Amino acid sequence: MTVPSSDGVNLGIEGTLYFTLNLDHETLKRFDDKYGTRTFRAQDDRSLYPWDGDEGWSAFFGQAVRPVVDNALRGQVGAMRCAELVPSCSLLESSDLKASGSNAAIVRVQNAVNATLARDLPATLGGDFLTGLRFTLVKVTLPADVQQAVDRSLAASAAVSEARAKVAQAKAEAGANRARQDGYDKCPACAEIEKLRSLPQGITVYAPGNPQSVVVPSR
Repeated sequence: MTVPSSDGVNLGIEGTLYFTLNLDHETLKRFDDKYGTRTFRAQDDRSLYPWDGDEGWSAFFGQAVRPVVDNALRGQVGAMRCAELVPSCSLLESSDLKASGSNAAIVRVQNAVNATLARDLPATLGGDFLTGLRFTLVKVTLPADVQQAVDRSLAASAAVSEARAKVAQAKAEAGANRARQDGYDKCPACAEIEKLRSLPQGITVYAPGNPQSVVVPSR
């Protein structure tokens, strides 16, 4: 389902609800009296009983149970900001809110939804027909256009970080060169030694300052 966050971002919510049908004889009889004699509209517009196979049960669940689950999710997710559930949302905000882990927020949503369902489902259905209720929030996704904006922001941040690294490297190299030159100025002989060290291997003649000098590689 899609639920708007408190700051107006339509978040895609994927979750799983685990439960068991209460098979207590008297409870099951009341469930059958209340819902087993009614039909529910399936996705293909057929009217099915809850006991009409998987499609019949899905039709019952979609009309009798799903609205309660959706309402619980809207209440919890709608009270939270996008960045609380999807940390990358903070990249698009002008505030100082920093990206942080979303695990704690997801656990809060799950716990609150479970508490709401434990209270609201029996009241809505008219009995404890479903037991062992446990909702798990599987995934929270951003709308395509928002995700693209996040990707662009991440790419821009990476480019800025790369540029800063290059500037820092250039400053470091310039500082090293200045320090090296300062050392050469104080020790001219050291500069000549460095030149000798930088010559290719195999050089046997080196005549610095002589325009007629010849450098002959060894054979």
